Amino acid sequence: MMRVRLWHYGMPLGVLSVCLGLLALALVQLSQVTETMRMDAPGNMLWVIGQAEVETLRSRNALTTARLNGWDESSRKTAEQRYELLMSRLALLSEGPQQRNLAALDSAVPIAELIALVQRFDPALQPFDEDIAIEMTEVLSRLRKELNRAANRQMVVNWESLSAQFAQYRQTVSQVILSVAGVIFGTILLGWQIISGKQSQLRAQEARLRAVQLEQELKGMRATTKYYEDFASVVSHQFRTPLAIIDSAAQRLVRGGKPLDETALLERRALIRQTVGRLARLVDAALMAGQLDNEIVEIQLAEIDLAVFAHDVCDEFMRGMSGRRICVELPDAPLMAHGDPSLLAHVIMNLLDNALKYCQPDEPISLNFDISDTRVGCTVADRGPGIPETDLPHIFDRFRRGQNREETPGSGIGLWIARRLVDLQGGTLTAGNRSGGGATFTIWLPRVLGPSRTGNPEPRAGAGA
Repeated sequence: MMRVRLWHYGMPLGVLSVCLGLLALALVQLSQVTETMRMDAPGNMLWVIGQAEVETLRSRNALTTARLNGWDESSRKTAEQRYELLMSRLALLSEGPQQRNLAALDSAVPIAELIALVQRFDPALQPFDEDIAIEMTEVLSRLRKELNRAANRQMVVNWESLSAQFAQYRQTVSQVILSVAGVIFGTILLGWQIISGKQSQLRAQEARLRAVQLEQELKGMRATTKYYEDFASVVSHQFRTPLAIIDSAAQRLVRGGKPLDETALLERRALIRQTVGRLARLVDAALMAGQLDNEIVEIQLAEIDLAVFAHDVCDEFMRGMSGRRICVELPDAPLMAHGDPSLLAHVIMNLLDNALKYCQPDEPISLNFDISDTRVGCTVADRGPGIPETDLPHIFDRFRRGQNREETPGSGIGLWIARRLVDLQGGTLTAGNRSGGGATFTIWLPRVLGPSRTGNPEPRAGAGA
């Protein structure tokens, strides 16, 4: 019995004691390696070059902002402050260690020449103006490229230095590996005895984990089923309303008795056409939701004039809707954007239909446009009750309807589909409220930079649809 205990416990404990000694030695060696490899971040040449490059970009952006703002006092002051920060960063490159490193990288002379050019634009000597900004922007662009080139060379030098250090550490690491291997061997020997007594417990635990996994999968299937039940319920309910409107108007047209006058006849015909259009859009929304769920929506991007395109979509949308108005404020110049015409038309019609549902018949819908450096925007605004602040963060959630919209027909998927379609085109869809009341939805698409390759139609003057 004593021999059995000595074999089962004494021998593993002896091996473990030896392995712990080896592990202690390995930890000491690793500590020495860590001390050797530690680097001083503030003195790192790559960091100094990177800071200079970042400040060069910020100075150039400050000049661009000042030019766009017409050299107002705030923009001018910001540009001057950025210039001072830039010179402080460049001064670091002119100090002894950094200068020697730049010389080793063959970048000292070109960077020094560009720094001298930048010093000529000191706002203390001559205030910034348009001509100086243009010239300085060109110099800063050249300086940024040269700094980027120096940073790349410094990175290569750092990697070569690290490679040399790794060769030096290889012998130490080999000793560490042997020590760790001994620890692993002792751990396996001792752990084998421990694990042999725990196998039944591990099998029981595995069975419990599998049961939990199956329960989670079942919950996921139930959630999916509930999701499609909700979808079917919403769509079927929304089909009943327009069908009832069409049936009522049609019965009035064919009902015997006094014939309808021309005005009443036109009103009912317009109501039927409008309701059929809304029913068709609801069907399109249901089909589009299925395509998005299965990721089979095809994207065909093209260069389009967003303002003219949106105006044409409004004309098509408003056919047969007498008494409703959409005021379109077309810009003076084309707003060329990258977008899919088919998907974009679906989004615009969705937003127009949504706006018409939430404002009075005599209130117009407005359509206006905006432009930035990289994007162009189209905003649909109504004069309805607006969006409650608590609903704004969730307005694009699937099946989400606002607190003030329960009495208004809607499937709860239109805005979700609209945002998904805009996202697929590389843009964004945002929502907000007008200062005078009502909701706004803005489509932002990537702007076409440079001359268009497809040609631009002549913009039309502001019109109402």
